[in-house]
Amino acid sequence: MTSRIRPLARSLKTGLISLTAATGSHCPVSGTWTLQDDHSEKKALSEGSVMPPYDGRTVIWTYTGQV
Repeated sequence: MTSRIRPLARSLKTGLISLTAATGSHCPVSGTWTLQDDHSEKKALSEGSVMPPYDGRTVIWTYTGQV
């Protein structure tokens, strides 16, 4: 599975694709995530962890890179 994640992470760094995940879903790749509507809120999340809510509400997180 690691071999599939590394090319994905390289593609994300080049800005060719955008990866998002909603509150309650499992984190697809370890790294830094920001709120889709507020990039000042950042979280370091590990692959497989549950994407958290923000301020008590369901949100969309956007992957911004490796930790």
